[in-house]
Amino acid sequence: PLWEFAETWTDIGHEFHDPALERLRSSLLTTVQRFNRTTGTHTFKIASDSSKVYPDAKYEPPDYEKPEYVREAVAEIEQLADEVAQRYRALVEAGRSQLRVPPDAMAHL
Repeated sequence: PLWEFAETWTDIGHEFHDPALERLRSSLLTTVQRFNRTTGTHTFKIASDSSKVYPDAKYEPPDYEKPEYVREAVAEIEQLADEVAQRYRALVEAGRSQLRVPPDAMAHL
């Protein structure tokens, strides 16, 4: 999970020797930490495995009726989620290229 990566990959034992890979890992880590902070700030738990930006789980108005801060929070979370995915992909592709791993060997990712 993202929270585990953000909490456990901050030490020297998880750094890459290669400077380019380390920049990508560090960038991913920073983005995941921002994503986690943002979702922690702007979401409310509604079940054991799901959260919402809008606090009322029983009634959620259509987007045009939601307060501006809710629309802004959703947009920020979506933007950070996209950044996490892009940075993860960049790290995996760079690592795969450097290690010369065939693309089909990591098809499950």
